Amino acid sequence: MKEVELLFSRSDGFDLVSWNAMMAGYVTNQDGHKALNLFSTIQKSGEKSNQFTWTAMISGCVENGEEDRSLGFYHRMMCLGVSPDEYSFATLIKACSCLTALEQGRQIHANAIKLECTSDQFVGTLFVDMYAKCGSIQESYKLFKRMNVRNIALWNAMVVGLAQHGNGEEALKHFKQMRGQDIKPDSITFIGVLSACSHSGLVSEAYGYFHSMHSMYGIELKIEHYSCLVDILGRAGHVHQAKKLIESMPFEPSASMYRALLGGCKLQGDAETGE
Repeated sequence: MKEVELLFSRSDGFDLVSWNAMMAGYVTNQDGHKALNLFSTIQKSGEKSNQFTWTAMISGCVENGEEDRSLGFYHRMMCLGVSPDEYSFATLIKACSCLTALEQGRQIHANAIKLECTSDQFVGTLFVDMYAKCGSIQESYKLFKRMNVRNIALWNAMVVGLAQHGNGEEALKHFKQMRGQDIKPDSITFIGVLSACSHSGLVSEAYGYFHSMHSMYGIELKIEHYSCLVDILGRAGHVHQAKKLIESMPFEPSASMYRALLGGCKLQGDAETGE
């Protein structure tokens, strides 16, 4: 980016395409502040922003953790008669998911349907994930059922969404359906599967899934998977098993793991271990 900035500063003949490329570069390199500053410069220059300018700006806000601001830019964009595309919608859906802004998400979904952008597999998957994260698992499931092509990302969104809403049995049912269609699970799939086991109290099944990750699918175990298993053991009151697991894993324990242990101690009335 330093070379790009140097080149950019030496010329006064760049057009909007070049400005957009510059903004996209800042967003790609997660420098949201510089993207915002450049956007302001474009506005002051009198150059008419296009779809790509606004999309880069919205992405810059989300990358910078300013999801509220990104939705504000979206409304300004619509007021100026600039239509979003699939890339714009993908970023806006992410913003709604982070903010758990269900009503905003519904409005954006309606606009995406109107502009015929929901046929895009990636956008459709993000909407399924957004509805689940915003607390409407019913809308998430309805949209999932309407999707003609179901890839691993879409199945993951549904399995994880169901598990997070306490629908453990339904999440595991979807996992089995996914496997029945010869779709290979990944590390995210198993976060959903292990969470489902936790909500359903399925300790032995959880161990089976946990060990199958590497032996059957060649998936590297991450701290999130250990955390799920510790949570399962803690909920079931198997404090000492959970403690041994934490001590044997190749990661530093997280606060959530200790919370799971303390919860298990409370369940068992084991004040000494809890202390």
